Amino acid sequence: MQRIENLRLLSLRARLAGTFLLIIVLLVGMAGWYLLHWTETHYTAVLTDELLREGRTIGSIIDHATPRELPALIDQAGRDLGRRITIISLDGRVIADSAGDYRQMPGHADRPEVRQALVSGYGSSVRTSSTLKTRMLYVATRYGSENQPQGVARIAEPLSTLRLATTAIQRTFLLAGLAALVLAALLAVWLASSVTAPLKSVVSAAQRIASGDLGARAAAIGNPAPEVSALAESFNDMAGQLQATIEEITGQKTRMQTLFERVADGLMLVGSDARIQMINPAACRMLSIDGGQTTGKTVIEGTLSHDLSGLVERVLRLREPGALDVTLPASDGTETALQAYVDPVPRADGGADALVLLRDVTSWRRLEAVRRDFVANVSHELRTPLASMRAMAETIQLHPDAGPDVAAGLAQSIVQETDRLNLLASDLLELAETESGQREAAPEETDLSELVSEMLDTVRPTAERKGIEMVSVVRTGERLVVDRGCLSRILVNLVSNAVSYTPQGGRVTVSATRQGDEMALSVEDNGIGIPPECLPRVFERFYRVDRARSRESGGTGLGLSIVKHLTEALGGSVSVASEPGKGTVFTLLLPSRQATPQAREP
Repeated sequence: MQRIENLRLLSLRARLAGTFLLIIVLLVGMAGWYLLHWTETHYTAVLTDELLREGRTIGSIIDHATPRELPALIDQAGRDLGRRITIISLDGRVIADSAGDYRQMPGHADRPEVRQALVSGYGSSVRTSSTLKTRMLYVATRYGSENQPQGVARIAEPLSTLRLATTAIQRTFLLAGLAALVLAALLAVWLASSVTAPLKSVVSAAQRIASGDLGARAAAIGNPAPEVSALAESFNDMAGQLQATIEEITGQKTRMQTLFERVADGLMLVGSDARIQMINPAACRMLSIDGGQTTGKTVIEGTLSHDLSGLVERVLRLREPGALDVTLPASDGTETALQAYVDPVPRADGGADALVLLRDVTSWRRLEAVRRDFVANVSHELRTPLASMRAMAETIQLHPDAGPDVAAGLAQSIVQETDRLNLLASDLLELAETESGQREAAPEETDLSELVSEMLDTVRPTAERKGIEMVSVVRTGERLVVDRGCLSRILVNLVSNAVSYTPQGGRVTVSATRQGDEMALSVEDNGIGIPPECLPRVFERFYRVDRARSRESGGTGLGLSIVKHLTEALGGSVSVASEPGKGTVFTLLLPSRQATPQAREP
């Protein structure tokens, strides 16, 4: 018991040592501050009274002096008193000064001591002199009668004496204070060393743990008090348990966070109050929202979907899973189709949250729609020529005696329909090959002007029958590294399409220009044009602006779709601009690799 009591006293002494050191520091500091402040205040007050008396004396001397006598009197008074004396008129002009040429000095009407003296008869201030570049005490006294003052006599005294006095006091006090502090510190260290060292070890370990070093432990230093040793041991046990727990939680959190952020499906955790607690990037993309601004909002506020909000509320209320198809407007004007699955997540307190799983099925539904449309269009395209062929074959069968001319005409029609079916099958195969990516590009350096000329020669017979002029404005020797056959197929489709929709006597122009790192190939006609509502769909399969004209020209409705896919296979893009009644321009943008103009040899 005696030992425990001694240990308690030792701990108390440690606290008293700290208090004692703090009191010594405060007392020494307060005494030093008071002494310095008193010295400066007292010295300034005494010097101010002395300068005031001298100023009044000088004022009575110069009260009756003429302006011509005044400078000499002030110079003599300054030498006698050993101070700087300045005489200032009522309008602020310096009319005499014992330390400089008063004629070159600026006005002193703005000096604080001068303003005070003009108002109350006396003024003082302490500041650094702009002329002497030293800290000065200025005392100004108004002279003359009270009803008819003549000016202000100002006496200035440098405060170097005060600075020397305060410096000496500071030095003496600093030495005494240091001695007292050293003695107090030695005593405090002697009393507290057996406690502070182990406590510092505990504090250091706690700080390292707080900064993330979970392996930090408090070390046993010296011969600490039992309570300090017990504290260190308890701290180390707690740190070990905390490290194991945090490592386990961190591992689980890391795995869950990785899964939550990288899963392709959208995930959203909603609390029992229908507010969004967590949401992953996939869900933000599907819902076109900002995850940072959505967290904490209700489902209806965060997603603007009444259907999804109603599903979540129903699952939270009934605590049964639910599913729903949700359609949301996208930022590009289309719609996003989502499949939403919501499951209740029980909590330890008996409540339940809701886990929302979102799956983007927009592409799947769009693909299904495209497949349905494709099957329907192909069936329609096949049905018409097959029906015509059947009708003509039945005519030949039912009227064998119709004559050779009729039979020959019907046979020619059957051949034409067969050619149409062959062309359709060929285009379908080419489109399928291009879309599947099985077509391997064979880039080669190609002379564009030569390729365009060959392509125009291919289409020229059809154009000449309609009296359509075909012009190439591609610069001679313009070269491009590209799949020659693929580009030729694209241009043939575009020029054939232009010839089909250009009336007799029209004009089709093919041009090529460089735009930075790209080559722009344009096919322009002055034909019937395309209505604005049809422009977004011209590259769809089997889409025709004018079905009658397309059938007359033998088109399958796949040409522009093939153009689009072949252009993308070349790494480029295709666009269309048109104005009804004035014409249409199709523009290809292709990467310009190693494309440098070269002069063609004659």
